Amino acid sequence: QRATGDSNAAAVAASRGLALLRESATGGNSDPELRYLTLGALATLGAYEVAANQISQGTIHMRESAEGMDQLVAEFPENTLYQRQQMLSWSHVADVLSGEGQTEEAVHALEHSVAIARKMFAADQADARAGSDLGIALTYLAEVLPEAQYARKQAVLAEAIQMLRNATQRNPKNVQGKSFLAEATFHLGDAFSAGNDKKRAVSSWFEGMAMADKLTGTRSVTLVDAYTSACRRLGQDAGERGDRKVAEGYAKKVQDFGGLKGQNPKANVPRVLAAQGSIYYALARSSAATGDDSKRATELLHQS
Repeated sequence: QRATGDSNAAAVAASRGLALLRESATGGNSDPELRYLTLGALATLGAYEVAANQISQGTIHMRESAEGMDQLVAEFPENTLYQRQQMLSWSHVADVLSGEGQTEEAVHALEHSVAIARKMFAADQADARAGSDLGIALTYLAEVLPEAQYARKQAVLAEAIQMLRNATQRNPKNVQGKSFLAEATFHLGDAFSAGNDKKRAVSSWFEGMAMADKLTGTRSVTLVDAYTSACRRLGQDAGERGDRKVAEGYAKKVQDFGGLKGQNPKANVPRVLAAQGSIYYALARSSAATGDDSKRATELLHQS
């Protein structure tokens, strides 16, 4: 069902699987591995329910799974597998809450996730994976924080970048870490921009693009979003200055990065077109405007 994209059918199947696991746990069976599998199945069910637009029920199940992992880790505090799943569980809960506009609750869930990741890293600072996990958790937290909290965003992202840079230096094959390092750098630029520090914002966006351009393979949706946003801002700025060559260069970079090499090119199309349209709209209002700029901007924005 998952392969066909039928989330409703997948949720039904996941519910049956969960029922079987719970049935195995009857009669006082408190085996921790069985509990771990059951909590994982509960989280999977919640994810499918969310995908099937059963948001409320899905959120309840995902939160129940995360809280169950809290209890399991409390009983087995040395089990790093349980700890990592506990961290990820709260991150997934936060993702749903954020998508539903429940920012404050999402922040609390991610703060819990960060605390877990920080504890794991403190237990073994030589573990590059633990450092990468902490950097990723911090990046997620910064993304959810309100824009008005740009000073906190800057501090959180600075730590995330440090953790991810160290982790990827220790393990150069950590592609996920490198992707999040670029993403965190883009978001640091956004936080600087929110604080009216244009010079450092531009510097961070340039640095993020340089990192992202070196990545091989497909790029995650969130990285494409961050890259596209940076190109749009820089392209608009160039367009407003009347620098057509630079502005159109960013319009092309957006297409090349998100439209061709993104993880989901079709999903990226609206973002790419909107960014390009915004750049041509800026050119249309500049001293370098031509008769085609306004028309092209309108067409791109309409298509997006």
